[in-house]
Amino acid sequence: QQLAAAAPSRFLYAGWRLLYSTAVHGISLNTFYARTAGCGCCFVAIKDSTGNVFGAFCSEWREPASPPAFYGSGETFLFTVERVTGLPPLPASTGEVPPHEAVHVHRWSGANSFFMLSERGHLAVGSGGHFGLWLDAELLHGSSGPSTTFGN
Repeated sequence: QQLAAAAPSRFLYAGWRLLYSTAVHGISLNTFYARTAGCGCCFVAIKDSTGNVFGAFCSEWREPASPPAFYGSGETFLFTVERVTGLPPLPASTGEVPPHEAVHVHRWSGANSFFMLSERGHLAVGSGGHFGLWLDAELLHGSSGPSTTFGN
């Protein structure tokens, strides 16, 4: 809910649905591109081998083009999900579940327009110094670093 609320208000009722999952569709960036073609905007959520969850909201989505070029808009953002521990329990009578995760959003800094880069060999979000998010063609390796685009 926190993540959907971070998206621009025009996407609030977008009818979010799962388009791709490595558990269901295998590990292939080409399959990812094929399943997300024409989707408009989307969330890319990643859970790494140590359990960290992070990703990006992509305000528009394109398959790889030739020649490669950055695209997107300032609505694109990176996010991280922090596991919150040590919260006191809520009274049993409320029936509410205490929040155990906090979403941190890294919005466009305005410094450059390197939002998205879709290539056959990799996917990148943000740049300037490092890619904010980078995934290889097999979706087995990636990185996340400080990018000027998002000031993360």
